[in-house]
Amino acid sequence: MSDVLPGENKGHHAEAASAQKDVLGQGTTSYDLLPYESAPYPHSRPERLATLATLLGLTPPNPSEARVLELGGGFGGNLMPLAELYPRSQFVGLDASLKQIAGGKAIADRLGLTNLQLVAMDLMQVGPDFGQFDYIIAHGIYSWVPPEVQKKILQICSQHLSPNGLAYVSYNTYPGWRMRSIVRDMMQYRTRKLDNPSQRAAQARSMIALFAQTGARLDEPYWQLLMREMSIVGSDQKQDYYIAHEYLEDQNAPCYFHEFAQRAGAEGLQYLGEANPFSRPALGHVAREALSAIETVSANTLEQEQYLDFVCNRAFRASVLCHANLRLNWNFDSRWLVNLHVSSPAQPQDPNPDVRSPTNVSFHSPRGMTTTTSEPVVKALLLALSKCWPASVPYRELIAAAASLVRGKPQAVETGIHDEPSAKAVFQILQLYGISQLDLSVCPTPCTASPSQSPRATALARLQAAESNVITNLRHEPTRVSDLDRRIIPMLDGQHDLNQMTSALIKLAESGAVKINSQGKTIHPGPQLRPTLQSAVAASLEDLGKTALLLGDTTEE
Repeated sequence: MSDVLPGENKGHHAEAASAQKDVLGQGTTSYDLLPYESAPYPHSRPERLATLATLLGLTPPNPSEARVLELGGGFGGNLMPLAELYPRSQFVGLDASLKQIAGGKAIADRLGLTNLQLVAMDLMQVGPDFGQFDYIIAHGIYSWVPPEVQKKILQICSQHLSPNGLAYVSYNTYPGWRMRSIVRDMMQYRTRKLDNPSQRAAQARSMIALFAQTGARLDEPYWQLLMREMSIVGSDQKQDYYIAHEYLEDQNAPCYFHEFAQRAGAEGLQYLGEANPFSRPALGHVAREALSAIETVSANTLEQEQYLDFVCNRAFRASVLCHANLRLNWNFDSRWLVNLHVSSPAQPQDPNPDVRSPTNVSFHSPRGMTTTTSEPVVKALLLALSKCWPASVPYRELIAAAASLVRGKPQAVETGIHDEPSAKAVFQILQLYGISQLDLSVCPTPCTASPSQSPRATALARLQAAESNVITNLRHEPTRVSDLDRRIIPMLDGQHDLNQMTSALIKLAESGAVKINSQGKTIHPGPQLRPTLQSAVAASLEDLGKTALLLGDTTEE
């Protein structure tokens, strides 16, 4: 790959913010004054893209030995966890902000990530000799740049993607953004006389709160729609940087899915599907008759996707693309599942359900999904997965475990891989995958729910714990931890056991340097300090295991 040139600014890319220079000062943009958080995006990780391609009969590059490029990734918050977990892969992150790149390089150096290169560079400067990549990620950038930069993003995906490579592009879509655009226009009008992005975000929040109080008493359909969108924007989970850059930037250009697919096609790319299989929250509520009507009026998959967007009022997509010359196989072959890994957060309402009986059993997911079934195969699959969450199970082992539960006696791993019960299990796995009750991956999840004698967390997690309560877990998700967890995580280096961690925390508590809190209460020095604290540490380790923060034995060295 040739040397790259540094850029000056950052929007979701530089061009998105170029018009702000005159207002904020040469070389300074709203993204410098209020940076957009560079965080892990679970659905952008290469193994998820590879899984989708595998289910369509393609042979994607091995994510653990791949070249990965991210466009507009800030200081590398999405790439750093991947670079640590996959040391044989190479990662390159481009961003036009010198400040963001410098900060990211400092963190990468502290972590010793020699396989991660962060480059300050304007996307428009990417030339034909930039090299090829197996996976290209463009999250949170496409909708926030002018048309010529949107075209450049797709050209990069086409020209610099390896023959079997995959590209991820997220963007805002119509019709879901129609009503959201009204909220955006209101916010921009309210803050039109302000320049500082933090001040604009604060004033926009106050306006939303005022209208929410008024609109709560009105029953008109328009107000109900408007209030729903305002509740999304005004949520406490939406940080100021999100409001400032998602709603208050001059550039925000949603498009219809069919427009995006056509633009991608013009660059020699084709659409595979969505990186996030759970991105149709309204689809489960669509009447069967409506789905049948969509099939009737649709000539192909692309038209079906567009009609589904109309019906579900979708506002956001994270689409996966590949070269147009690759042949997708829409006739599913169960053999494609054999080398995959399966996981599910769904837990049974009854901890000891009767799998073999025809009685209903409910499985609840943190995502808000509930599956109630009397089907023995479904109960067996979800029960087997619940016992090892958050880790994944190889498909072959899952089939054997489910068969053991259904038949009431142990089954060999190879048992049932191609028999009739297995075929039924395949159908159920795909159904559960489609409704977000389980996940499929070409790679095992490198975590364990059971703390070892000397448990380990990633170096990145240990570093993050020193500065924040939000830690990146091994499922590539930002996870909030307790104050006690933050004291424990830096010691999860494989060199400390329970007693050593307890002793270290006792010294901190007795010195008065810090207060040790557990379950909202301060643990004070005294005769009961050690047993109380040791019990709290053990409980914390269990919680860290359940939230995918403890490394298992499958991690690459």
